[in-house]
Amino acid sequence: MRRPLLTPDAATPMTHLRGTAIVNSLRVMRDLELGDVYWPRVGAEREEDLRSIVAQSWVPVALALAHYRVMEELVPDPRQQWAIGSESAERLQAVYLMTLIRLMRASGALTVQRVLERLRSPFDRMMKGGTVAAVLTGRKDAEIVLSDMPLLDVPYFRNGLGGWLTGGVGLAAKSVQARVASVPGPGRTTFALSWV
Repeated sequence: MRRPLLTPDAATPMTHLRGTAIVNSLRVMRDLELGDVYWPRVGAEREEDLRSIVAQSWVPVALALAHYRVMEELVPDPRQQWAIGSESAERLQAVYLMTLIRLMRASGALTVQRVLERLRSPFDRMMKGGTVAAVLTGRKDAEIVLSDMPLLDVPYFRNGLGGWLTGGVGLAAKSVQARVASVPGPGRTTFALSWV
């Protein structure tokens, strides 16, 4: 069984990431008390740009890549990266997704499939460019296919995004399991999701 839930738009490479993601990631860096090693590694030429990011801004992919590559060096454990992404989902998506969930619940249409059909919306709020697709692969299984996103080449970002997806989709299910199913090429990742 393979049924498309969300078909991809025309491919457009990701050019920017919403400042909210970087601001949140810098908060994680401070919470982990990594500032003394983070700032020298990111470099003086990028420090001012990173410190001046605000949540509403759009951050060029090159600057976001520099940040996430350093975070990958400092937090190399994939399980911790995934957990950070799940925690970020709670902070970053709570208001937006909870509104969407409430509307869907009120109309009697709250299912994981319906959330996946609307997955482009939160991605569009967080990124300029990039391609998102969702395919139902079983009664309670799906694949999320992401492409044209250079940040996916950094395991810290990719695993954090997996945690973000788990946390977000988890708002419509009792339990969600997710994993990276494949990394078929630069800027591409497929996540496999199962839920109850």
